[in-house]
Amino acid sequence: MSRGVKQSRIKSGFLSILIHVVLFLFLVVSLDWNHRDPEPVMVELWSPETKPQNVQPAVEPKPKPEPKPEPKPELKPVGGLSVPDPVDVPQPPLVPRLSLGLEEAVSAAA
Repeated sequence: MSRGVKQSRIKSGFLSILIHVVLFLFLVVSLDWNHRDPEPVMVELWSPETKPQNVQPAVEPKPKPEPKPEPKPELKPVGGLSVPDPVDVPQPPLVPRLSLGLEEAVSAAA
């Protein structure tokens, strides 16, 4: 081995150890520096409220009459064109569901 290769290996080994030590210290400090004891929690306990004996029931307001729906306007042909009749669209056929056995595996695991 030449002298330059040996020195570069020593230098790279030292830098590798130095970087690992710095990363280790960073992890130790960053994970432990924010450690605080939890603060005590204060709550107020209330007894259930009791209803007064002389309470009058609330008067329900009269419901408002519903407004009559406005009739839909008729479509009139414009410019000699007539309104086409609605067309019934057939429903696509139902495709059977394929069972891969996953439902049984999930139910057995639960």
